[in-house]
Amino acid sequence: MPCREVLLKALIDLGIDESLIVDDARLFGDLKIDSTEAVEVALSLKKASGVSVALNSKSDPRIVDICAIVDAALMREATPQRSVS
Repeated sequence: MPCREVLLKALIDLGIDESLIVDDARLFGDLKIDSTEAVEVALSLKKASGVSVALNSKSDPRIVDICAIVDAALMREATPQRSVS
């Protein structure tokens, strides 16, 4: 499931109005989630993608930033590592 869909479902499950969940929305500042809810969102992402994402109020990430982090991690995992001899 794409990151955006996972975030959308997790945030709606927390009671966030779907119309507020836009790419530039900040989790803490705009969507008003608390630290416990951030952990729930992070666990949803981990379960769906296998990627751990630290979500904290200090960085207050946007939806688009979170998906960029998850997508980059998945790309690194999918790219074969070349050994240097």
